Amino acid sequence: MMSDMPIQGIVRLLRDQQALIILDNCEHQIEAAALLVEAILSGAPGVTIFATSREPIGARGETTRQLGPIDLPPDGSSLSASQALGFSAIALFVQRARAGFDQFDFTDFQAPIVVGICRRLDGIPLAIELAAAQVRFLGVQGLDIRLRDRFALMMRGRQRTALPRHQTLQATLDWSFVTLTEKEQRLLLRMAAFRTPVPLDWIAMLADDFTELELAEVLGSLVTKSLVASDVGGPVAYYRLLELTRSYGLTKLSDSGELDGLSRRHAVVIYNIIAGIDRQDIPDKSRPSDVPVGLVDEVRSALDWAFASTGAALLAVELAAAAASLWIRQGLLAECRNWLESAVSLVGSSVEEDRFRDMRMYAALGSVIIQTAGPNDRMYQVLKHAADLADELGDDEYRLRSMWGLWIRHYLTGDYRGALLIAEHFTDLPETIPDRLIGERLLGMTLHVLGEQTKAREHLEHFLSRYRAPPGRLHLVRYGFEQRVVALIYQAHILWLQGFQEQACRLVKQAVADVMADGHAPTISNVLIHGACAIALQSRDYQAAKEFTRMLSQLASSQESQALAAWAECYDGALELRQQSSTTAIARLRSGLALLDRQTFQTRYVTFLGELALGELAAGNHASALQAISEAIGHADRAGERWYLAELLRIRGEIALGRRDYPAAEQCLLQAIDLAKQQSVPSWELRAATSLARLFKKQARIPQARNILDPIYRWFTEGFSNLDLVDAQNLLAAIG
Repeated sequence: MMSDMPIQGIVRLLRDQQALIILDNCEHQIEAAALLVEAILSGAPGVTIFATSREPIGARGETTRQLGPIDLPPDGSSLSASQALGFSAIALFVQRARAGFDQFDFTDFQAPIVVGICRRLDGIPLAIELAAAQVRFLGVQGLDIRLRDRFALMMRGRQRTALPRHQTLQATLDWSFVTLTEKEQRLLLRMAAFRTPVPLDWIAMLADDFTELELAEVLGSLVTKSLVASDVGGPVAYYRLLELTRSYGLTKLSDSGELDGLSRRHAVVIYNIIAGIDRQDIPDKSRPSDVPVGLVDEVRSALDWAFASTGAALLAVELAAAAASLWIRQGLLAECRNWLESAVSLVGSSVEEDRFRDMRMYAALGSVIIQTAGPNDRMYQVLKHAADLADELGDDEYRLRSMWGLWIRHYLTGDYRGALLIAEHFTDLPETIPDRLIGERLLGMTLHVLGEQTKAREHLEHFLSRYRAPPGRLHLVRYGFEQRVVALIYQAHILWLQGFQEQACRLVKQAVADVMADGHAPTISNVLIHGACAIALQSRDYQAAKEFTRMLSQLASSQESQALAAWAECYDGALELRQQSSTTAIARLRSGLALLDRQTFQTRYVTFLGELALGELAAGNHASALQAISEAIGHADRAGERWYLAELLRIRGEIALGRRDYPAAEQCLLQAIDLAKQQSVPSWELRAATSLARLFKKQARIPQARNILDPIYRWFTEGFSNLDLVDAQNLLAAIG
């Protein structure tokens, strides 16, 4: 009777039984499984059924539990071997590797490699077991390398008795793929084009032959069948293929000859997305984290394909041009430069010129060259070309960008008079152009270096009181930095020179906190170099200077920037010399100065020459000290860089003191005091007056010592914990 009516027979057999029935891999007979389960549950109340399936069976009384991958270490963690074994995926890998190769020794060196392998296999137990079986043949490092190609799908385990569908991942995925409908198969293969989790609207752009309803139904079915992973925890749902499923899909596309066509469609979709962002279609005051999740990797994927593919040169250039603002917003300047250089090399040969597109590309390229390699000849050429195209097209936006680029070239190479002319031209722009206010910032920065601190402060305060950043972080694309923060650090520097040192330090700390929260690398580097490191060093706050310099070194490493590395080397050497003069510190500072010179970054170059002179003096190398200070003063005179000249004259006076040439020392120190008074910079005046008062004390000229130091000391109203003021106070106490 059971042969005629098998389900009823099974139910009668189980009706009075207490039993657990396991049904495995129900997805291949999902409807039959549902009928069987419902019949047993309704007719045999003592029976419990445990069923595995890629999708819910859909029977009455069913309770589902989603099984995720086994436990993996969090991204970015750095674990020892013993720590890594606390995660089940790593423990499984090591257990199975040792089962096949009893000499396998899991070491701290291997731990991050094994973690990477298990993460690449998405924590899937079968995949981990199959991979671990290869350790005896390939070793851990060899396995890691091989898993970057199709090897993962084809690797086999040790057990010949395993079911055919469990012998390779290819067979496992084939076994699941054949159960899908044609539309499910088609969408699954389309999604293989995306290497990261993506939102539904991106999938819709690639699957444009699906209706909106079809796409929702088919995607939902793939999620239900555990072939697509979904993340619905945020405001936008994201979908992705597991890495192994994606590899499987790419393999099938490649074998069928469809991969190149899908890659082109993917590149077009990504171009349309980033072209929208390039038009500032992102929220005001957005931060790098507000860029859609995974977009950077998708752009890289599209660019890799476009530049490598035959017949896609135009698409490659258009992608690179549109992506420039994305890279700049994210602070990925070296990468931006590489893609743009590749793109401009195709224009005029493989790709026809397009004046508007090329203007945008050259302007962006000039901007990133400034920040990655300095104001070199290549930067001038591309910015000049951008400016010429902007003039031809009558484009005010790119006139502004090019004008800024030319200003910064003059500024960074030490041509401050040339920089002043461009800054003045900026402020002469029509009032209908909001960014004419940028000229106020440029004027303030230039006048500061030229030694006109009162005027410089007025321009910066005028800028800060009126400037409002445009929406969508456009100011980062135009000028490379967050404008208000850059203005604030120069204002802080002027306040420090003018004797308001507590205010200056508060501004610097606020600027550092703001840029670290924002995360924009070029602005962070600007704040550290021209604000935090500089003011902490001059304030003799060596603990803060050390921390800021460490941050600069880390940034230089993460950005792979030789220019930032040069600045960090200079600050490291200067800081070490301030604390204890040594041959090593002198060599480090000289090395940094050589790098700065090669990078043609001349701004504040003289400050490090001054620090070098002090270090050589402290080491007793009077001739080397005199050579360094003479070079610094000559450099400052040629460039008109007068903001630091009073301090350089003081240092020359200290060198004369070290050589016991007291008349020359007195003359230099008096010159330093007079210049500091002319420039209204009490901080330099206090230092020079302290040095001269020490000389007078040594010569027993006590009244003159008091008369030169007491008035400037009494001028200060804050910052009395500053070591310069402490030294002056102690000296005044010593001379009564």
